Amino acid sequence: HAPGVHGASGLGGPVLHEPATAVAGEDAAGFIVDAARRTEGLWLVAVGPFTNVALALRRDPTLAERLAGISFMGGATGPGNRAPVAEFNVWADPEAAAVLIGSGARPLRMAGLNLTRQLLLDEAFLAELWAAGTPLADFCAEAVAFALGRYGSGTRTAPAHDVCAVLAVTHPHLVRHEERAVAIELRGEHTRGMTVVDERGVGTAPGAAEPPAGASLVDVGYAIDAAGARAVLLDVILHPD
Repeated sequence: HAPGVHGASGLGGPVLHEPATAVAGEDAAGFIVDAARRTEGLWLVAVGPFTNVALALRRDPTLAERLAGISFMGGATGPGNRAPVAEFNVWADPEAAAVLIGSGARPLRMAGLNLTRQLLLDEAFLAELWAAGTPLADFCAEAVAFALGRYGSGTRTAPAHDVCAVLAVTHPHLVRHEERAVAIELRGEHTRGMTVVDERGVGTAPGAAEPPAGASLVDVGYAIDAAGARAVLLDVILHPD
């Protein structure tokens, strides 16, 4: 879980207690498949490397069509973070990302770095969490404080990457998506893990250029109402019921 980025627990500063429930007997891919079979209209939100998602899609070829949609945090339309043109979640398992992109799931919404770096948390947001004084707010405050310490210099802000993929489902009006042909680079010496987003136009549009080989249509996030997103996030934390 990249301790250099997310801390020893995987969630930054908070100290996690031992779970009160037993570990589920099934593996992650099986859990995804079974959950989609049990619950009609289920959205899958993927916010880490996509290995388990790809395994689930291969295990059940009908999974993509039974899901209401997939929203994922990963990729970028421009610079990466783990490599010059590769974002970490895609870079960690590009083959799995290619399975996800090519799954046929619709809608398929992408929250890449170009989007997630627009949703910044700051000292003012942290102060509101500390002021609330609830267990959940304190837990989140410790995570935000850790992130500000890692990313922060000068203005001390930190992007809320994964939140964007969730809001694309729960509050889609906050995110502007545009349909693009997207492919995952699997072989490039310097570009493996790159999310190749065809900005020339959707391949099915009249007169559009041919999309890259292996590309699929994806709703790529380009802009987010950052103030509105922070307000939603704060409200959920302070009023979880």
